[in-house]
Amino acid sequence: MTPAQLQQLAPDSATLARSQNLAAPRKWAVLEKRGAFRWGHCKSRGVRHYRSVIHLQSLEYYCSCPARRQPCKHVLALFQLEEAPTHSFREAEELPDWIKDWRKKRPPSEAALEEAARQRAAGRQRERDKRIELMQSGAADLEQWLLDLLRQGLAQAQGIPGDYWDEFAGRMIDSKLGSVGRRIQQWKKIFAEENWHEVLLAEIAELHLLARGFRQMDQLPDALYRELLTTAGLSIKKKEVLEQDGITDHWLVIGLREGEEEQLRYRRTWLLGEQSGKMPLLLDFAFGGQDFEQEWKVGMALEGQLVYYPGSYLQRALLKSFEASRRPFQTPAGFADLSGFADTYAEAVGANPWLFHFPALLTQVTPVLHQRKMLLVDQNGKQLPATCNGENHWKLLAVSAGRPLTVFGEWNGNRLLVLSTIEDERLIVLG
Repeated sequence: MTPAQLQQLAPDSATLARSQNLAAPRKWAVLEKRGAFRWGHCKSRGVRHYRSVIHLQSLEYYCSCPARRQPCKHVLALFQLEEAPTHSFREAEELPDWIKDWRKKRPPSEAALEEAARQRAAGRQRERDKRIELMQSGAADLEQWLLDLLRQGLAQAQGIPGDYWDEFAGRMIDSKLGSVGRRIQQWKKIFAEENWHEVLLAEIAELHLLARGFRQMDQLPDALYRELLTTAGLSIKKKEVLEQDGITDHWLVIGLREGEEEQLRYRRTWLLGEQSGKMPLLLDFAFGGQDFEQEWKVGMALEGQLVYYPGSYLQRALLKSFEASRRPFQTPAGFADLSGFADTYAEAVGANPWLFHFPALLTQVTPVLHQRKMLLVDQNGKQLPATCNGENHWKLLAVSAGRPLTVFGEWNGNRLLVLSTIEDERLIVLG
């Protein structure tokens, strides 16, 4: 420690001056060291000795003297003895008990807190790296399994027992590919559909794309790299997301979709921004019989700030702050023709090839029933396959009565699941 550093450390010039008188070995009954610790017993005017210790790296110190201003003259003297040309400190085999007790009781230094934080961050990174390695191994297993499934032929898949799908889904969950495993667990239900072979082939293609992404993950841009990991099941802590700057707007809950996958309940809540026109997704999960953290209702209006999860295409979000609003919501313009919607969807998939749900706000579309299948037809005659939950397609047709409407729904690349419609400034739930 230089004289300038010592002067900066001292509480005042008088204490520093008195410490210089003690910076001599003859003033100390004991002077010892161990590692970065230096300590000693300084003779007082009476019969007692004051015990003092310093740590050369963290500059922490302790003294048993009753001085109010710290560091005291004894502590400053130890720093000066360390810098003296004579070797005043004797090497000790271990720290004395009084120093060990002091170390346990003392509050951690700033340097110690920074080191502890660094070690925790390094530990989290090691755990993350291990998990990613496990996910990569599971993705290689997934790719081979999908290829084997195709080689056997889709006709063979229809007769496979349900336990087969559950067993492989469990392997994916064990490989930390939770979203993949839960998705495969639902494949048993596909075979009940009329066009099951088309649906299954689309599922295989999407999961194969995900598996190939892991094979080439080192070449992916940072944003797409994060998108791959989150799609596969690596979650980002809400705390990290909420630290970002948000978007403030008047939001409308325009669509809501709930479901359950092996005791894991999920809820997709779609918002619509009045000024921004953005349609962020609030994705919530609840295990077993637990309730969701927030309760949303289609038609609710909110004033609040929203932040997006990082990714190559910003969609999933969190509400950073919000309050209920009674102000009338002015619905922004949606897509007036289906060609514009198709172009926007193509750009989104180009940014994130694992975009499985895409929000669609369509204006001036007419629902029609053709050969027992529902279509949405725009003013140019272009058609979009659509569906509603349960028998709600009849409700949509009744509201329309042959007139064009504004509808909102989820597009999955094949058809639009209509969740709500706006008619005469009324929001009608269809989800």
